Amino acid sequence: MAEDYITRYAASFGAGALTGLKIGVDLHSAVGRDLTVAILEQLGAEVHAFRRMDRFVAVDTEALDPEDVARARAVIAEQGLDGVISTDGDGDRPLVIDDEGRQINGDVLGVLTAKLIKAKTVVTPLSSTSAVEQSNWFETVDRTRIGSPFVVAGMANATSHPVVGFEANGGFLLGDDVTLQGGVLGKLPTRDAILPAVAALVLAKSEGRNLSALAATLPPRFMKADRVKEVAPDKGKAFLTSVETSADFRAGFDARIAAPTEVSTLDGVRMAFENGDTVHFRQSGNAPEMRIYVETGSAEATDRLLSELLARLKEQF
Repeated sequence: MAEDYITRYAASFGAGALTGLKIGVDLHSAVGRDLTVAILEQLGAEVHAFRRMDRFVAVDTEALDPEDVARARAVIAEQGLDGVISTDGDGDRPLVIDDEGRQINGDVLGVLTAKLIKAKTVVTPLSSTSAVEQSNWFETVDRTRIGSPFVVAGMANATSHPVVGFEANGGFLLGDDVTLQGGVLGKLPTRDAILPAVAALVLAKSEGRNLSALAATLPPRFMKADRVKEVAPDKGKAFLTSVETSADFRAGFDARIAAPTEVSTLDGVRMAFENGDTVHFRQSGNAPEMRIYVETGSAEATDRLLSELLARLKEQF
């Protein structure tokens, strides 16, 4: 079974797809760590593996520990690496640190992977980067509620193929067989962490770029999320109704969200604004908490807006 998984990538991308690249692999306690190394080596990369752990280490690809980023950055500098690859603990979410020591978010990896395999339809939740639409690389972009079951359902309804799906955490679902340089990559409509990592490296090499320059080919969009805990569902519902229906309430909450140009209630209340920013409030489906997602054109602006809106959100509850 393990050999089949390795062959899946070696046969479709081609044995020399990553020749000339030097890639670090943060092993930690990931279940597929040795498979990751084997796949990269089969594709021709020189691999520098580090940090093998015998105890479980929690790795959240959407809220990565700054120490993990700093460690990867140091290894990249010491070893002259083109990037560092890893996954979360159970191996279904990718982690990619570029040549400059910065994480490439999972949804950005999804967009780049979809480009490489020439997807026509992309299915992704509201919480993923709006760069997927702004890139103009795809015929159809179908936005869903947050959660992989909704992505899977959206893929099943696609009329333009190949169809792919991904979440903000980077878990990638391939809905059709696709032909790559080395051969056919079979469909795998379940979360895959290897494909986005390998695809980003292959695409970068094919375009003569490093990973950081590849990510910069997308429109600059920066999404970040946070939450307020212990928000009862009835209180959360009342808040969301006010945000959706009352301009006065929005203005009183924060003048910056008073006049959205577009409002979606597919999953919570997601507002888009004339300057391109988005603010999305959503009651969690599996915990008593209100989540907030903010996207702007710069990391600094996103951090600032999220911090300020989160403070106001805490005042509500």
